[in-house]
Formats: sequence, structure tokens, C-alpha cells
Amino acid sequence: MDMILQAGNLEKTYKRGAEVVYALRGINLEINYGELVAVLGPSGSGKTTLLQIMGCLDRPSGGELIIDGSAVETLSGSALESLRRDRIGFIFQQFQLVSSLNVQENVLLPLLFSRRKPDYAYLDNVLQTVGMEHRRKHLPDQLSGGEMQRVAVARALINRPGLILADEPTGNLDSENSSRIFELLKKLNQQGVTIVFVTHNHELADMAGKRIMIRDGSIEAVHAG
Repeated sequence: MDMILQAGNLEKTYKRGAEVVYALRGINLEINYGELVAVLGPSGSGKTTLLQIMGCLDRPSGGELIIDGSAVETLSGSALESLRRDRIGFIFQQFQLVSSLNVQENVLLPLLFSRRKPDYAYLDNVLQTVGMEHRRKHLPDQLSGGEMQRVAVARALINRPGLILADEPTGNLDSENSSRIFELLKKLNQQGVTIVFVTHNHELADMAGKRIMIRDGSIEAVHAG
């Protein structure tokens, strides 16, 4: 199975006065096309930092990161932006919806940044997939938390990415809505989308095909199946 993402000796350091702080230390991992991967670890272990680097929202301090055949450290700023915009979808714990835009407008927002014309047939398909076609004209403050997260999932899909990165996608939801969102992510994964998600929820993580355990910026263990 081909790899969509490969990291070799990946490091992320910060300066704190005269001290060098390692947020990530010697990360080696491989993620194949079509995998559903959970990233677990205690607070401050480096989970979100890893996800941000995997999503090209931040650059590593050292090591190698290859995404969909592209070596990230060799890319220019514009090429990195194109990779992030066109091949990766993001889902955040806080939803990150624009309050003045309705559901449809929020979902289409990434196309505005990539200067693509909307494919309204595909938009309809995405909204139906997440069960929000009947709410497309509603504003975020007219939606429940679970509905807002479904809109965030739709927005992550609108550029047709091969890889979706989700940071605590169920963290702000009750157990019922958490289950619904996770079932939606599993459905997308079954359709061929590679999904990597950070979670504290071990029950959800146990349903992933691969679980990566992180502690103190290092991978402690990788469990498959």
C-alpha cells in the first residue's frame, strides 16, 4: 500500500530564553492511503504540534516530511500553501465557522481562497453526506454543536482532499453527537479518504485502524488493528 505521508526523524524545537524545548523529538511514522489513524497522548505530549506540521500549518525544525510525494522541506511558501489548500482538509475542535456566513457559504469558503469556481452538484453531495442539506441557509448561531461540526466536516471536504486532519473533532460534543461525527468520519474513510485524528477518547481511538501513542514529543507505541 502506498504512503500518503511519511515522517523521518521529525523534530520541532522552540527557544525559551536560553533553553531549547523539544515539542517533537525523532518522530518516525508512515501513514498509508485510506487509513484511519488515531493520535493519542497526555496534554502537552505534542499531538497538536504533530498534526499542525502534518498539515503544513507549521514547519518542522528538522527531519523529513513527505506528503503525497512532495518533500515538505524543499517546497517554497507558495507551493506549501498549494499543498495545504488543495490536498489537505482540516477539522478543528472549535468548529471555526464564520458567524456572518450561512452553512453553504461556510462550506464554500475554502474555494474562495483557492480561487476555484464552486461545483454546486458536488456541494449538494457534500451537504447530503453530512446531513446538512436542509440547513444550508442557516447561520451558525441557529445550529447545535453537532450540526456546526458537521458543517466543519463538509468544509474540509469541499476541496476534495485526499487527507483530512482532525484535532479533537468530538472534544466539544456530548457522547451522542461525538458518536455521530465519528460515524461520519468512518463513512468518509470507507469512501477512500485518509483521516488522522487527535483524541483523548480511547473508545473512539480503538475504532481506528492504527493508533499512535505520543508522550513527551516522541512516539511511544504504534498499534495496528
